[in-house]
Amino acid sequence: MRFRIHAVWHCEPNQSVEHFVLARTDTGWLLRGIVMIPIDGEPGEIRYEVAVDELWRTTECSINLGEKTINIAANDGKWQIDGEENHELAGCIDVDLGWTPSTNTLAIRRLALEVGGTAETRSAWLRFPEMEFTPSIQKYTRVSDTHWRYHSATADYDLEVSSDGVVCRYGDLWWGSVETGTTPGTH
Repeated sequence: MRFRIHAVWHCEPNQSVEHFVLARTDTGWLLRGIVMIPIDGEPGEIRYEVAVDELWRTTECSINLGEKTINIAANDGKWQIDGEENHELAGCIDVDLGWTPSTNTLAIRRLALEVGGTAETRSAWLRFPEMEFTPSIQKYTRVSDTHWRYHSATADYDLEVSSDGVVCRYGDLWWGSVETGTTPGTH
């Protein structure tokens, strides 16, 4: 049996819906999502997987947008996009996918702040719909057991999270339901 969390999120401004799974692996955690979202004005689908180590640091990410796949590798603050080193992202810890609240879980789980605590982190933000990477300094403040404040140069939102640190509500952008449990399988 493996520990898993399932979430379904809706985003009215993006006209999107997502099914998300967070699963325990032998080496850390795997975030996996399927997003139905308009891309270039047409119905589209994004599938992604983000692998993180035991300390919730991004190690790999794969993003599939129909015919296009983006592969990311991160190791000790060095980032490769499709096999090419990206020096601009040096020092980033998390990947932040701009179409989903799932990747906020990475900082929330890794930082494990006490109520009232604040910390900054550097993320490799994949902007949507541009699909361009840029480094992003992000600030997290734990307001209560289930509420966080998230701030970056382009965003300022209140986050409501489950007891497992998975976003249930992201300001007025994303909202959904989160379910925790165990399921058979390896991941």
